Amino acid sequence: MGFTEDEERVLVYLVQHQCLSAPCAKRLEAIERDLGPKISSLGEVLRTLVNGRWIGVTKKGSEGKICYYASTSVLPYLRGRGLWSPGRLHRL
Repeated sequence: MGFTEDEERVLVYLVQHQCLSAPCAKRLEAIERDLGPKISSLGEVLRTLVNGRWIGVTKKGSEGKICYYASTSVLPYLRGRGLWSPGRLHRL
């Protein structure tokens, strides 16, 4: 299992914002606002992670806004790479 730098950036962002389940998912607009300038093909990165089941996607609210959350299965990977540990996160 290996991720590109952009994929790691998205995963760390979701974990950093505690988006680890559907009720705590982050809106697409917020992800675009925060990561859009740093990742040129954000849509493709999100699609790749969803297809690999590393992140989940759901619709929230009465407007059905698209939201994303990280799978808890990415935590050991991020920890092994030194990008995450309980109580501590590094910014990419």
